[in-house]
Amino acid sequence: MEDVYQQFQAKQSGENRAEGLPAVALPRDKDPFWDPVEPLLLGTAHLWLQSLAFRISLEEQLEVLGSEGTEEAILQAQLVPCTSTGLPLGEDDILIDPSEVLGRRLDFQLVLDQCCGVRWIRDARNRGIQIGFRLFDHSQPIFTPAVWHNINPLLDHRVHFASLHTSQHLLDYLQSSAVVLELWGLQEGCCPLSSSLESVRMTGEGIFIIDESGPSEAAVVDSAELSCCVRALQQDLEELKSVNASLRKENHSLREHLHTSRTGAEATR
Repeated sequence: MEDVYQQFQAKQSGENRAEGLPAVALPRDKDPFWDPVEPLLLGTAHLWLQSLAFRISLEEQLEVLGSEGTEEAILQAQLVPCTSTGLPLGEDDILIDPSEVLGRRLDFQLVLDQCCGVRWIRDARNRGIQIGFRLFDHSQPIFTPAVWHNINPLLDHRVHFASLHTSQHLLDYLQSSAVVLELWGLQEGCCPLSSSLESVRMTGEGIFIIDESGPSEAAVVDSAELSCCVRALQQDLEELKSVNASLRKENHSLREHLHTSRTGAEATR
């Protein structure tokens, strides 16, 4: 390959000399042998989301593991249930039953605080990193800003998500899934990865909307819950009718017994 490249360069120089032009370096975008420097996926970490279904905050230190099981870094991350304005919820807001939030608004923040002991940068200080992730029905990844030249870079990246009408599908996802946090390596001449927000719905305050199918599913859930309540009430009503019939029968029997007793007493007199 090197011989072919040298032949190509010699040919270009020969053409330039034939035309009386000085030998110049070929622009990279026209050089067929130039490979652009691209970000490299260094490893991944998993942050489980179950605590969000109960509106409980979570703080984790996650191992970022490479494809061969090597530790690439330690990532400090948080899940913070919050209000629509971003204020963290307290202990009084914890849910015992996650179904209580069905059909209602659910807000939370994913916080990426710091990446520690980044092997990629430890090997060469002119490098950088980014963290990327996808959440629930967002098909396009969201990336943190690039940070460079630091083995323990501060990320201080916070993303606010909200489901306006929480569906059963979202609750099932939160209770059984993890968000995959990808560690990407950057090197000199590499363009940072950017978040594609074209298909993402956001509020005016910059909150990412998830669970777009929430309202219709919530309506189905509400209808199902209403049907269950109606059936339970009908069952209670039938039981009350049965009890009422038994009491009437017993009352009738007691009246007859009382009448018989009175009649016997009068006859004795």
